[in-house]
Formats: sequence, structure tokens, C-alpha cells
Amino acid sequence: MEYIYQIKNSDYETKKVVAPDMGAALYKYKKYIDEHISIDYSSQEIYENVTSCELVGVYQENDMIM
Repeated sequence: MEYIYQIKNSDYETKKVVAPDMGAALYKYKKYIDEHISIDYSSQEIYENVTSCELVGVYQENDMIM
């Protein structure tokens, strides 16, 4: 079963991520930052400013989320 997690970051945008557990959601978020952040910024520094990762609900096939 897949869940929706909302990850808030004080230095970056809030994102919703679909994953089977919180660890996988944070991993997926870090990978997203690594691939989408400008070379002028440190992805690790941004990742370290995650303020929360909350379970939002169960993922449904028709949900449009990362």
C-alpha cells in the first residue's frame, strides 16, 4: 500500500510524495532535490532544513502526486 506524505522545508517548497513509508518518502524527496535544484545551491543543505514529514492519507490511483 502506498501513502501520501507532505514534506515541509523551511528553505524550499512544500511537496507531497507518494511512498510506502516515511523513510522512502524522505529518500524520494532528497532525490527530487538532487535532480531539480540549481547548481548554485547545496541539495544537502536544503534537505537538512526539512521541518516535518506528515502522513496525509492513502494514495489513490487517480491522485496526481510526485
